[in-house]
Amino acid sequence: MIRFFLHRLFRQKHSFLKAWMFVVLNIFCMTVSHAQEELNSSVVEKKSFELFSAGKWDELVSFSKEAIGKGYDYFYLRYRYGYALYSLQRYRQATMQFQHASHFNSTDSLNRVMLYYSYSQSERFTDATLIEAVATGKQVSSPLDFLYAETGEKISDTPDSIGNMFFFHFGLQSRFSRRISLYGGYSYSSQDFFRDTISQNQLLLKGEIKLARGISFVPVFSLLSVTLTTAIPRPPPPMMPPGAKPPPPIPVINTTSNYVTGANARVSFGILDVKAGGYVLRFDGKNNLQFPVSVNAYPFGNDRLVCFSEMNMLHDSLKTNSFFKEGIRVRAMKDFWISAEYMKSNLANFLESEGYSIDNSQNILNGRLQVSGIVHVNHWNLYLTYQHEKRTTFHFNQSYSLNNFFLGLKFSF
Repeated sequence: MIRFFLHRLFRQKHSFLKAWMFVVLNIFCMTVSHAQEELNSSVVEKKSFELFSAGKWDELVSFSKEAIGKGYDYFYLRYRYGYALYSLQRYRQATMQFQHASHFNSTDSLNRVMLYYSYSQSERFTDATLIEAVATGKQVSSPLDFLYAETGEKISDTPDSIGNMFFFHFGLQSRFSRRISLYGGYSYSSQDFFRDTISQNQLLLKGEIKLARGISFVPVFSLLSVTLTTAIPRPPPPMMPPGAKPPPPIPVINTTSNYVTGANARVSFGILDVKAGGYVLRFDGKNNLQFPVSVNAYPFGNDRLVCFSEMNMLHDSLKTNSFFKEGIRVRAMKDFWISAEYMKSNLANFLESEGYSIDNSQNILNGRLQVSGIVHVNHWNLYLTYQHEKRTTFHFNQSYSLNNFFLGLKFSF
């Protein structure tokens, strides 16, 4: 009985050893096999083509990174890499690969087409326009890019002393060539105070000159006419009967001309768009300097999520101030976007959006919260914006709030 038990134990021990040796042997074979399949030109071409043909985009992205990192870099690998990224809707990263592919073969029509669509999906529309004719054969059919109109009202929470403000803007952008465009716009705003009415007429000219791929120069010039109308009460006549209507006030009108001029440069690379510039703001005979720097980030390589940040430095003869903006934009549906933005400041007399909006008020803007919605239908874009502003009057240090509502409509040709 004991001999049988020992014999069986010995057999089980040998079975265990055999199983263990089988596992070790398999690991060794896999290691040898992997060593034998080290990357070379034929392996890279074969495997990248197989992954591309099978539509295994994630695997193709990982393999392409590995192959390029080991020095295997050529047209078809870059093209397949870019196509995989485009298929994964990582358009910003795809543009970089199609650009690299064009360095190997600048005449390939498929690569040009994919680069064009990658630019378009990446919101790099000027870059897309630059290669549109070569990529798609489409010529510029209209000298107009788009028409834009916006109107709105700022509603005050202290209507007895600070009235509402009305705003209107109309503009159009024309294209002289694929590298040069010009936007011209007119804005009007008017706001009532206790005895005053301030109205502003603004003419805006903003150009864009494409210097190179991903680099633009944007000059801006704006002319402003600001009219201050003050109602001076008339003295009552000497024999004014009781209950009679007082005479109408005497309007005193003072109009000043102001201007803004400057420029900024835009650079796009990878998932980032960076802008930096400088402007001279001539208000009431005094020069102010403003230096904005902004960054837009596309973390997913597309417009599903865009994060943006902006810093502005303003300098006048007495001091230097600054204000900051932070915000995000989310594509909630296929043709619907929502954005939210917060601005922190403690100043007046500044510009925003490359001169589109110029605050020529002496009242100080302390902060602003903004929520916007964008709807796209065919050639039309509809913009709805709500803002809540906190302000302080310059002379009397009175705090007040404005609830702002704007409606914009854009038609693209």
